[in-house]
Amino acid sequence: MSNILEFTKEGIEMRRVCQISRAPLITALFSLLFVSPGIAAQRADVVDVDRAIVGIVNRVLEAWARADAPRIAALYEPSGDFVSPTGDRAVGRRNIQAFYSAAFAAGYAGSRATAQVLHLRHISKTIAVADGAWRIEPTPTSKITGPESGVFVAVLVRRHGGWWISALREQTSAQNLRDVESP
Repeated sequence: MSNILEFTKEGIEMRRVCQISRAPLITALFSLLFVSPGIAAQRADVVDVDRAIVGIVNRVLEAWARADAPRIAALYEPSGDFVSPTGDRAVGRRNIQAFYSAAFAAGYAGSRATAQVLHLRHISKTIAVADGAWRIEPTPTSKITGPESGVFVAVLVRRHGGWWISALREQTSAQNLRDVESP
């Protein structure tokens, strides 16, 4: 089973993809009839966690739309870090805020940002890794002249009752993710 999460500042769509062959179908139906309360509760917990994580990314996009560097930085752990596509590394909320403030001042204020989570992996109940794709487009109010896009990896941690960005890596050498599977 895998999650596909798509989101922009306009909304969130979550799809869970699962393939079941015909042979174990009766077993699966039997299991659902007699084991489903526990499974359903576990799946509901995962969906709630997935929505909470997507909510963080959605808040980043909302803050981007307002060029609100302090709000973006507040979504990170106090010791969280960020690496930009150009290799700039900011550690801690104060430096992350400084990075985004400088980016907005350099022309990114007013641009349109979108992102799509392509894979979400739960390492544990308190750690998740999100792989996705992002895009920034110029608008009449921004100073950037062309679109930019790439992929990202985010490590998110659950602490003090909420989810926080622990590490975010963005790059532009790839535009999308491709799954590699053995023949």
